[in-house]
Amino acid sequence: MIYKMGGLSLTPKRPDLPVSFQRHTLQHSRDKERLKESCQAFEGILLGMVWKGMFNHARSLDGEDERPFGVLEDLAIEMSAESMSKSGGVGLWKVLYAQLVEGLPSEGPNPESKP
Repeated sequence: MIYKMGGLSLTPKRPDLPVSFQRHTLQHSRDKERLKESCQAFEGILLGMVWKGMFNHARSLDGEDERPFGVLEDLAIEMSAESMSKSGGVGLWKVLYAQLVEGLPSEGPNPESKP
C-alpha cells in the first residue's frame, strides 16, 4: 500500500503502524536534518568571524591598512569556514545540535504501547 503526502510517496515499512504516525516520524527526521544544517552554518559563520578578526589584527600589527583584494580575502575565509564546518568542523555544531535536539517535539507516542 502506498500513501501520497504532497509530492512524496510514503510506503510504510510496517503496515501495522498508522500513517499519521509515519508522517509525524518523517517530519521529525526533517526537523532534525534542518537543525543539523543550521548548527553547521552557525559554526561556519562563527569560524569565519574569528578568522577575519585574526587577519585584521595581524594586519594592524604590521601597520598595513590597505586591502586591495579585501573582498576576495573575505570570501575565501567565508568559503573555507563553511567547508570546514560541513566536513566536521571543530565540533561546536555537534555540541549545539546535542543540546537543541532535545527541544524538538518528540516523535510522538509509541505506537506499540498499549493503554
